Amino acid sequence: MSDSTKQVNQTSRAGIQTQSSSKDNKATENQTPSGQNSTPEPLSNSIQNLISKAGDSNIGALLQKIQPIIDKATDIFYVVFPYVVSAAEKVHMYYNCLPLDIIYALVGLLLVFFGGVYTLLIAAVEAFYMTGYDQVKEGVLVLREEFSIVWDAFKKDNEIDDDNDGVADVKTLTVRELIMRKSLLFLETCRDPQKVMSILTTIITSFISVIAVLKVEFAKVIALGHMIGDAMKKPANYLLVPALANIVPAKFHKWISPLIEVLCKFVAISIAWFIQRVISSVQSAIRGGLIFSRRFFNFLKTKGIFSSYDEDDYWDEVLGWTVATIGIYCQLSYGFGLPFPLNILLFPVSCFESYLSWAVSN
Repeated sequence: MSDSTKQVNQTSRAGIQTQSSSKDNKATENQTPSGQNSTPEPLSNSIQNLISKAGDSNIGALLQKIQPIIDKATDIFYVVFPYVVSAAEKVHMYYNCLPLDIIYALVGLLLVFFGGVYTLLIAAVEAFYMTGYDQVKEGVLVLREEFSIVWDAFKKDNEIDDDNDGVADVKTLTVRELIMRKSLLFLETCRDPQKVMSILTTIITSFISVIAVLKVEFAKVIALGHMIGDAMKKPANYLLVPALANIVPAKFHKWISPLIEVLCKFVAISIAWFIQRVISSVQSAIRGGLIFSRRFFNFLKTKGIFSSYDEDDYWDEVLGWTVATIGIYCQLSYGFGLPFPLNILLFPVSCFESYLSWAVSN
């Protein structure tokens, strides 16, 4: 073999070795020291790692970070709670002192002035009273006893200091350990787990039954809303698509039609619920007005103030329809909202009404 041929073969072998070594270097760079691939960690694994780190953190350090928020919430609680308890006790005292006729008369006034504002809530209360009120009432009393026992055990457990270091043991635990400790304490303290689970099942079943009754009762509202939405879809697209196409960038044009469809459904459902609230306000006002007037005159008759009253007279009709007219006017004038300060006082009730509306509509 000539010298030139040997030189060519050596050059080829060197090139092959260089390529293989460069590939090995790239493979080594793409691996972690443990030999694993360095691709980004999946989101699920990152979330699990975050939860794991939170579970291993010290509960005392966690409480120290959120201590200002806890202090502020505690101050507000200690200021507001005595007034809430006092108000609840006074309401309960007056409720027990009131005659049955006056209680029914007050219920009638609630129907007169809030029948259209809390349409779903009133229907839910009536459905719940007819379906599972008695069972849930007994169950809640049992759960209250069990909760008081478990709560006392939790408070005693929070004060235990077995290692005598001056710090309660629960403050030195991790979040995971604290959850495990409290869970085991609950399992040990609960006296009758079978009854507790049966009561919880009864409560959940009653809630589902109420939602089912509301869905059936207000199915026509949902159907009306979908019908109005389908009717609005075509003219809305005809009017809004050209206008929005000039405003929205071209890469987002695919979102115009779906957003218009959602907007039509939202407007249609709102219109349907407004119509239903008008109907409910009139119906509840008439019903509540007559309940109020008849119970009120019955109370006056028992007190000897209006002893000549009889249900066949027209006095209760005149007063009942007058009160009903005032209630309908007030609800319509406020757009089925609440004036100040009732909108603040009844804000939790309004939130529950909104939740029922969402649950029934979906």
